[in-house]
Amino acid sequence: MLLMNRFRREAQVLGLLTIGLAWAPLGCASAQVPTQSVADARASTAAAQAVGAEKDPQAALHLKMANNSLARAERLIADDQMDEAKDALGEAKIDADLAFKLATLAESKQKVAEAQTHLQELSKEAGGVAQ
Repeated sequence: MLLMNRFRREAQVLGLLTIGLAWAPLGCASAQVPTQSVADARASTAAAQAVGAEKDPQAALHLKMANNSLARAERLIADDQMDEAKDALGEAKIDADLAFKLATLAESKQKVAEAQTHLQELSKEAGGVAQ
């Protein structure tokens, strides 16, 4: 969780800077750019990548969906369709968060399996020594 929060903060800063630079030449748009939603979606995506979501098939699928939704949101923002962009950003964040959780779950399951294997090996060794 601390890793996710750290990446979220870093991605927020980078996302806000990127959005600020990208939208500066446009002046005032008719609707407000959802900068916080963009930053949140990017941070969640970065966090999922940081924990290795690409390594687990289901996590990788949701990470890809998050990236697709994020790209769609950016196109919608460019077209000044802020309501639709907010929806796409919400989808991106949900998929990225799910990818993060699936990746951490897969990693935890792998560690449990390794620990069980190690415990079985130790149990066999202890049984052989006691005889």
